[in-house]
Amino acid sequence: VVNIPVEMISRCSTLGEMIPIKFRMENTAHEMITAKVQEVVYKKESNFAGVRTFEYGCKINLEGKEQLIEVRYHVMSHKWEINKVVCG
Repeated sequence: VVNIPVEMISRCSTLGEMIPIKFRMENTAHEMITAKVQEVVYKKESNFAGVRTFEYGCKINLEGKEQLIEVRYHVMSHKWEINKVVCG
């Protein structure tokens, strides 16, 4: 679990479903880097201790490496974060 805050661009379908498109984050050298979401592999809703979130498994290409990460959207605070790196 990494819990890195990110700036996310997402879109909403006509049914209200949110889909992540690309995000920006600070790397270890304190530079801002951008990654496009190539594919959303899964989406699940969670409600842990009253904190409602949506978790998305996303395939990305970050700095030349293909990775599968999980990003989390917090409904009440409207914040996005990388929850964990699943593979890569």
